[in-house]
Amino acid sequence: MAQIGVFFCQQDDILTKKYDRQQGTIQGVFYNPPEGHDRVWRNEFEAKFNEKYDFWPRGRVAYNTNSKQYVIYYDKCLKEDVLDKVRQSFEIESNEVRFVVDEYYSCNACSHKWVDDDEMLYDSF
Repeated sequence: MAQIGVFFCQQDDILTKKYDRQQGTIQGVFYNPPEGHDRVWRNEFEAKFNEKYDFWPRGRVAYNTNSKQYVIYYDKCLKEDVLDKVRQSFEIESNEVRFVVDEYYSCNACSHKWVDDDEMLYDSF
């Protein structure tokens, strides 16, 4: 059965946190994952990977109740073959999905705004 959730593409691995659609939070016409990337990363993956949650390309899988389609929002640097693996991982049929680039999910490689928290400089006032 198809699911919603969040994912991270860590080199060759696709790291996921999946939920049944009914576990999601309803926002407008969408079922969205009940947890965001930061919480999922902290609880599931941070101990294994020594990076911040927004370092790797990532995305979110939601369900649109109007169109009856799953929507995969993703980082622009992810290629078609990786996106197909994400789709398969969430058990979504190819005719039930729409892919949407979302700049919110920009990783360190494609975001000029990304800053490693450990390297931030703070002004003293």
